[in-house]
Amino acid sequence: MAYLFDVSIPNQDGSYIIPVDKVLRWKKQLAIPYKHLTEKEKDSDREQAEKILDVLRYLASNKSRK
Repeated sequence: MAYLFDVSIPNQDGSYIIPVDKVLRWKKQLAIPYKHLTEKEKDSDREQAEKILDVLRYLASNKSRK
């Protein structure tokens, strides 16, 4: 998410404009089945998934303590 905001253009109302080259790149990646991604793209996906799982584990751990 930090990368997305770094490459996007902020508007006065708080919304952002994503540059067209980034939109086209991500749309292309979305259309490719995971098994056909490059190893670099798969590694990136796995890194992001691990970050999300870390947050979910943290939240689950704190919820179980309450």
